[in-house]
Amino acid sequence: LDEGPGAFRTIMTAISIIIAAGVVYNNARIAFIERERDLATLRILGFTKVETGYVLLGELGALSILALPVGAVIGYFLWTYVATAMSTDLYAIPTVVEAEGFGYAAIIVLIAAVAAGALVQRDVNRFDLVPVLKSRE
Repeated sequence: LDEGPGAFRTIMTAISIIIAAGVVYNNARIAFIERERDLATLRILGFTKVETGYVLLGELGALSILALPVGAVIGYFLWTYVATAMSTDLYAIPTVVEAEGFGYAAIIVLIAAVAAGALVQRDVNRFDLVPVLKSRE
């Protein structure tokens, strides 16, 4: 195991992966809950479970792909700001950003989106139509 900065980097990477997965899953669950009645209506109209899930998963996929470049730009400027703000007369933190880091972040977000999509599709397959349609808005 790494010591010092390497161990800190490993811990921060693990925390960032957990946060990214939580944000993507939370977004998927909120989208499912908000559209539960609409999805039940689609099922009543004859859509299959896969087609109904595709409506939700298409939105999740589009949001994830569109968020990647926006997140990369915001992350770059945030890192530049933090590095500048933390620099003092005694030391300076260099702003070194490699494309490899953005690639890893994109892969992590896409893996989290696929996992969240699988969990939401499972919920779409399981939800009961009758209570959803009986509820009043």
